[in-house]
Amino acid sequence: MIGSRIAAATTAAVLNFAVVGGHRAGVSILQSSLTETPGVVCHGDLLFSEHGTPAEQDAVRRAAHESYYGPSRDPVRLPEWLHAEANPYRYLIDNVFDNPRSGETKIGVKMLYATMQKHELYELLEERWREGDFCVVHVLRNPVACLVSLRQAQESGIWREWAGCPSQSYPPMPVNLDPAELAEHVRRYEAIRRKVRASCQDAMEVQYKD
Repeated sequence: MIGSRIAAATTAAVLNFAVVGGHRAGVSILQSSLTETPGVVCHGDLLFSEHGTPAEQDAVRRAAHESYYGPSRDPVRLPEWLHAEANPYRYLIDNVFDNPRSGETKIGVKMLYATMQKHELYELLEERWREGDFCVVHVLRNPVACLVSLRQAQESGIWREWAGCPSQSYPPMPVNLDPAELAEHVRRYEAIRRKVRASCQDAMEVQYKD
């Protein structure tokens, strides 16, 4: 249903959108599903910073960029993908939005709450929405469930749970949460959620059901 609504949008030559949500909220599953919709590309790892060392995160971002856009024009001194972490605002404006490479008419990017907060990308959402060629798909999940899922992934080393992933047969483990950490996580989650809602009035909210 979400894919059909994105695919049917014709208000601009290229419709740009963001799939936004908390870490472990199901954002990646939705992003992958949208990419399988004809005429749509929804980038998953251009802004990757979910886990791993800085070098490993750079490698993921570079692979995500080059798999779609090809090698950088200046791969040694100024690779385009490097800006995805240094200045994601400019990176998205200059390289991603309104820049289809395979004839797509809808271009999206996954933007996790942590990325939104770290780089203060709320203004970007508002600016693009006011230009009239932008919308947000906002994925919502209970923040406590998000934190539990994050701890399970960190302890098991299994981060993805679909299509052939070995975690299909992996039973979720119980985890112990520090009350202070949990309270801070919920406060941060709710604060970012409110800012996302305030930044773009053209948004579709998707409830993750546990």
